[in-house]
Amino acid sequence: MSVLCICLLLPKMALGEDGNLHLLDKSSCKDVTVAYTIEWRKYGAIKQFAGMVSFDDVIQSEREISSNLKYMELRYVVSDYTNARQPRMSDTERQDIRALRLGGFYSNPRIKFAFVTDDVNVKNTIEKSILDGETLHATQISPNQVISCVCYGCG
Repeated sequence: MSVLCICLLLPKMALGEDGNLHLLDKSSCKDVTVAYTIEWRKYGAIKQFAGMVSFDDVIQSEREISSNLKYMELRYVVSDYTNARQPRMSDTERQDIRALRLGGFYSNPRIKFAFVTDDVNVKNTIEKSILDGETLHATQISPNQVISCVCYGCG
């Protein structure tokens, strides 16, 4: 788990070398635990979720990926739910995620998505999205991260 800093006052921000905004002054911040971390690789990103993952966590992680300056160069995104559980996602929530990915598809259609999970709700949601034609990018579901990394060339 990582710690997210939420500022109570308008913070001073700077664009970091990693393409994300960073706080310059953390004195007015409060620490909050979040349900995921993002590990950036040369050509991809690995999102590791932990605990009970809400729809807001998933949407926020999608926004962090698609708004990063590296987005145009990404070739894969692995979402690892090995240590996480997720309540069933509604059709409206799935459509919200699809809307984010639709814009991302036109910006970078080469990205492949992999989901590592043994959670039935996560697996069912992804399979339903694939069957309903909601996934525009190549998508794979695996119970094992090694298989996903071999298929998507993690590095």
